[in-house]
Amino acid sequence: MTDYRVCTQCGLTVFAVQTSCPSCGASTEPEADPHLIEEWHEKAQGLCVDCGQITRVRRLLKAKGYNAKTRTPEFRCYECSMKKLVDLRERGIPV
Repeated sequence: MTDYRVCTQCGLTVFAVQTSCPSCGASTEPEADPHLIEEWHEKAQGLCVDCGQITRVRRLLKAKGYNAKTRTPEFRCYECSMKKLVDLRERGIPV
């Protein structure tokens, strides 16, 4: 049994006991490959670097082939975060 689940809508990795995503409320499913676990940093309220909206923000810290732990933090709202994920996928990063 895996120790993590993944949100079916936004892709957030959560603990196995969480059946709904704390970020968007969608259902979660067991992590398919435990080696692809992502690490996110989320704030209840912050400024989105892309659109300037003050809302719940998050940033991807680490994924397979991606590490932003040493970079200047860039938090994004949910919509802008999804656009950034599309950009990362186009660059070949499996998130």
